[in-house]
This record gives sequence, C-alpha cells and structure tokens, in this order.
Amino acid sequence: MPERVAVIGAQSLLGTHLIRALEEDTNWEMSLWTPQSKLDAENNNDRCKFFCGDSELSAAVKSCGIAVCLHELQDLSAAPNVDDLKRTNVDFVERLTKCCQEAHVQRFILISSYFVQCSRRWPNIYSRELDAGKFANDAPFPEYVRSKVLAEEIVSKPTSMQTLVARTGPLYGEGDTKSIVCDMIKTLDSNNTVTFYSDKDGVIQMTYAGNAAYGILKALKKMLEETKTVPNETLLILDNTPIRNCSDFKSSIFLQYKPKFSYEEAKRRSSEYYKNLSSEKITCYSWEGFVESC
Repeated sequence: MPERVAVIGAQSLLGTHLIRALEEDTNWEMSLWTPQSKLDAENNNDRCKFFCGDSELSAAVKSCGIAVCLHELQDLSAAPNVDDLKRTNVDFVERLTKCCQEAHVQRFILISSYFVQCSRRWPNIYSRELDAGKFANDAPFPEYVRSKVLAEEIVSKPTSMQTLVARTGPLYGEGDTKSIVCDMIKTLDSNNTVTFYSDKDGVIQMTYAGNAAYGILKALKKMLEETKTVPNETLLILDNTPIRNCSDFKSSIFLQYKPKFSYEEAKRRSSEYYKNLSSEKITCYSWEGFVESC
C-alpha cells in the first residue's frame, strides 16, 4: 500500500523535483501544500491531493505518515527583514510541527541550510556541526542562520516523531528562478554585466535540485525501513562534494546515498532550461528575501 507524504512548500524548486522523484518511484501518494495558490492538478496524477494557505495546513498533513517541510524564506541580503524570517522560518515550522503531532504524523523532515554549519571556528569534525547554535553569530548571513537554527531546534524536540534535519546548499536546475545562475541572466540582460561573487578565490557549493530531491527520497525510505536507527538525525545532502570536504561521508554511509545524476548530466538537463529562461521570469535576485506568504 502506498505511503502518503505531505510535501509542504511543493511550489519550490526542490518541491517540484521531489514531486517528480516521488511520482517516478510509484510507492507514494502525496498531499501537496502551497502557501497561496494550489498547484495545477492537470499536471499531476491521481495520487496527489492539493492544499493551500494556512487554513488548510492541518488538512494537508492529515492521514500522512511523513511530512517534508520545504517552505522557507531565504533572505541573504545585508539588511534582512528579521520579522519575516521569524514568521516563515520559525513560527511556521512551530505551527506545522504542532499540526503533525495532532495528526499523529510519524516522521518529519526539515530542509535546512549548510550555512548553519559554516564557521571560521571549525572544520566540522567530531560532529561539531550539531552545535550550530553556539556559532550562529560567526556564520554567514547570521539572521537567516539563526532562524534556521531555531527551526532545527523546534523539529528536534518532539519525542513522538522520527525527525531528520537535511541541510543542503543553494540549488540549481529546471524550474529555478532564484539562484546565482539567474542573477547572471538578469544582470547580463539588463546591463551586459556578468555577476561575480566574493573575491577571486571565493567559491560556493551548489547542488542540482534533482539530486537533492533524490537524497530526500532515500532518507524517506531509510526512515521507513529502519525506524529505531533514525530517531533524530542531522545530515548534509549535497552532490559532487569537493576533495578535502568530508561532509558527505555521513549521508553516503547513513543513507547509502549516491547522487542520481552525474555532474555532466545535471549540467545537460539544466542548460536547456537556462538557455530558454527569460529574465522577465526572474522576479528578484538570489540574495533577496522573496517568498510566497502564508
């Protein structure tokens, strides 16, 4: 019998790729929640139910064994709106967790950010990343990071659910309208300038959204198969992790996770999409705090 999973924030880039992964697997039914307008039912099969808005949040998780929270506000600007960050990343997660407990949801996955564990004080050894709250002031984008740390703490408290905090980085891929790639398209179209970030040695680790979705699917299966071994876990879901970065060991061993799409395949799948993406569809830059409200 198919397992029903609630995808909260189904309209997001990761949400669209996760829906695709769940559809291809065939062992899942989905309750798809969006903050404002329901997804187009014509583009989905009869295994999906659709919900939108705060008033339908409880209904979205009802009869679901698993809930995956993808809904967030990512404001990486120099002067972020702290109230909006708290409302979306903290208060909403607290409300959703309560709804899940009342509906007797057994498993909960929260998508977080690897910025939570970026600090000059580390390398991340001996699980020091689990103490992210202690180093939030030293992390990049501290206001955003603090909101995600609080969300992680909220999810980790309930004893009635298996919980998993999955940290990933900036995503790219088909459906993307808010990333560094889109920034380049937008600035190139407006003033013939290509956007550069940081100094010449600055790097940022991005993840193909299809691989992040596949990693979540692997986590869902792991939680179902081995209930006792996944009481409350935190891990990174990335792909093509650079040499000298051993942070992918845990997901590789814990989930037996291997990216579904190679880097070459991810580039091929994404390139056609970006070639045809009009700058008019890019509503804001990647660092700006724009999200559908609920």
